[in-house]
Amino acid sequence: MTTSSPPDSQLHTRSSWVGMSLPLVTLTVIAYAWWVSQFDRSPGWSGPVFAAVTMLALAGILTLTRSWSDRRALLGAAGFALVALGSGIGRPRDEFLTGIGSGSGIGSGSGDVIGRLDTWTPVVVIGLVLALAALISCLVANRRTNPSAWRAPVSLFATSIGYIAVTVIARDLTVAFWTA
Repeated sequence: MTTSSPPDSQLHTRSSWVGMSLPLVTLTVIAYAWWVSQFDRSPGWSGPVFAAVTMLALAGILTLTRSWSDRRALLGAAGFALVALGSGIGRPRDEFLTGIGSGSGIGSGSGDVIGRLDTWTPVVVIGLVLALAALISCLVANRRTNPSAWRAPVSLFATSIGYIAVTVIARDLTVAFWTA
């Protein structure tokens, strides 16, 4: 019994479609994370919905690239999941430095929230290291033998970087003051 492989034109069409879909999935998920991060106090639905969207994105990336059995892609997926978990997106923000001091300067005894910090930095760092290790390992091992094998790790790493950017820019630290 012989198996036939699809013609080169079908492989090229699928490759082009996947090549266009992955950046779209990545940007859509990062845009959603940005939207969720804008809530002052995360509503009750944002955490579960953010987790579901993150897992759907993960499944979508692995499905588009047919990487469910690739160890490097699964390592990148684990890194991406840890970055999402540690990012704080979808969790209520923890307030710190509220109403410090009664003199002039930051806070001025006004009770203002000077900052919010809700990121689990060690979890994010471990996730980023895993995603980067998967990317480097895949690029080194498969650069010449299988050029499409890098797609899943690249997309997972890019999404991880996007989540970190959203965390740093919109979630992690918000400085606010007002004069009395």
